Amino acid sequence: MHGALNPGRTIPLSPAATLIQGVVWQCNCVVIRKDGHALAGDAIWSHHDLAVLTGMIADHDTHLLITHGDIDHCSCIGACPHAKSVGAAATAERIASGSAAKNLRAEAAAWGLQFEGEPRIDVVVKADARVPLGKWHVRTVEAAGHAGDGMAYLIEEESLFLVGDYLMASQHPMVWWSLREARRTTERLLETIERHRIERIVPGHGPFLSHAEALTVGRQDLAYLAEVERIADDAQRKGYARREWEIAVMDVPVPRPCASDIEMLCPRLLNARATLRDRA
Repeated sequence: MHGALNPGRTIPLSPAATLIQGVVWQCNCVVIRKDGHALAGDAIWSHHDLAVLTGMIADHDTHLLITHGDIDHCSCIGACPHAKSVGAAATAERIASGSAAKNLRAEAAAWGLQFEGEPRIDVVVKADARVPLGKWHVRTVEAAGHAGDGMAYLIEEESLFLVGDYLMASQHPMVWWSLREARRTTERLLETIERHRIERIVPGHGPFLSHAEALTVGRQDLAYLAEVERIADDAQRKGYARREWEIAVMDVPVPRPCASDIEMLCPRLLNARATLRDRA
């Protein structure tokens, strides 16, 4: 658990954009600054990395782009009271219910961390919109599936795409909510990348990707998700019991291994249970 106490690294992506990448889960937070304005988003699981973020956006008019309400994606909000946090309506509802804050406090305590303040969403955005935020125009893409809420953000002027917990070269897909929706979201993200010829794709975790790399990872993920769906359909037709169903889906070969601190979350089992929920 000591990784959460270690600082990550900063990686320049462009003259305006910097990536803060943490040690635990390879959390990614992008900071874009221009003329006193900033955009930042969105995964952090380290006090050191949070201090880097807050230092970079101090004295900037800042919008935080929150892809979804998981603990590592809303941990930065409370420490940035002057910033406006941006998210989907489902993310705003999840945070307003108190569940995101409760989960954040519980998991942070398990890691020996304490994130100040409370998560919140100040600006609710709809999917398929083009939103002016500071010095940039941000296109929104529906990204539910991995979680019950989700939004991806294309910063047009930077040709930079924040996709949340999809297209991660450091792991295979991990679905907490709906595998069907995760598959649809992956298709939408790839279509957006191709249509807008996006140059830099930053997932919630793992290395940032070029246009070609993101397409490769995404197509591998779609092939895996399609096979998982096929096996789940077969399990349903055959009337498998829950445990048989889970084992059958978990046996589907994954497109790439997960980092060890992700594997401890049992992602293949989560995927199997997501197929059960889809067919309940």
